[in-house]
Amino acid sequence: MRDPLTPYLRYQFEWCYTPNTAAGQDIRVLDMTETPAAAALLRVGDLAVVEGRHVVRLRYDPDGSYQGAVTVGDDTAVGYIALAEVAWNLATPFTTWWAEHPQYHRDHTAV
Repeated sequence: MRDPLTPYLRYQFEWCYTPNTAAGQDIRVLDMTETPAAAALLRVGDLAVVEGRHVVRLRYDPDGSYQGAVTVGDDTAVGYIALAEVAWNLATPFTTWWAEHPQYHRDHTAV
């Protein structure tokens, strides 16, 4: 995540991550502004690891709108999984990050 947030990320944080973490999903935020060393991971792009062994690369257009996903072959998945573990360990739990950043809430004056 980089500042400023895209409209898509604002939507995700408010309408997806908030209720999903309340339901028990463990979501983390890797804020490049707060963790500059993580900026090197930007070259990899966004990805998802499914069941610890399948990898899909998530595609976005220049304005940040989601464009779909592409499956990564098993032969290269191991490297992506290792990078995902590094990112996960550098990231902050969403509920902690969200509480520390009321400026991104829809009505940040109420927080």
